[in-house]
Amino acid sequence: MNELIAIIPARGGSKRLPGKNTKLMCGKPLIAWTIEQALESGVFKKIILMTDDKEIVEISKKFGISEIFMLPPELATDMAYVGDAIKYMLDEYEKKGENFENFILLEPTAPGRQVHHIKDVSRIIDERSDADSVVTITEMSPNQGIHKLLSMNQDNFVSRAADGALMKNLSHHTQSIGPSYYINSAVYACRRSNFNKGSLWGNSTVGYIMDRRYSFDIDTQEDWEIAEFKMSKLKTDEKA
Repeated sequence: MNELIAIIPARGGSKRLPGKNTKLMCGKPLIAWTIEQALESGVFKKIILMTDDKEIVEISKKFGISEIFMLPPELATDMAYVGDAIKYMLDEYEKKGENFENFILLEPTAPGRQVHHIKDVSRIIDERSDADSVVTITEMSPNQGIHKLLSMNQDNFVSRAADGALMKNLSHHTQSIGPSYYINSAVYACRRSNFNKGSLWGNSTVGYIMDRRYSFDIDTQEDWEIAEFKMSKLKTDEKA
């Protein structure tokens, strides 16, 4: 297996849910769930916390992170693209003689992922030479998938967003609608060489399907409340 690193991006600033990475989720800081999963997986040569926040650094150290990369302010804003931050970080490591090819991105806001998900994705990026990247995805309800996704014009008339199809031409029989998926933000695996192709993802991305019970991403207070309920349920199921 190629030497693999984990990158945990954790900004201090969050306008919609201030302090979310350090806020307690089911008894421990939100970021701690991701740190523990990364450590328990045992697949990483190095686990790097990428942040701009000293409180996040201190909490992460308490939970076993020793490798810290401090981001410059311009790469830690709400509008900053995480791919730019990762490229900057990897470039800085290369200046010190440390070169990493495959890496896995673990967002602290998706604590429902399990250790076996990380292991599975790490195996795929190692074994699939035809894949530039791997992304975890979850199947959507047929009633919410791309086949029924609508757009509305200035006169409030609706049509299918993907191709402008009229309502009369849509299939309303859910059993006949093929599956659609969404990115659940739990695990991303990429290659350093992708940046030479102009993106974080490269030209070919493999989807790894995760069950809906593990798939939730925290952005707002409502997301937090849903995630806390689901995390409590996952903990109860583990003990059963």
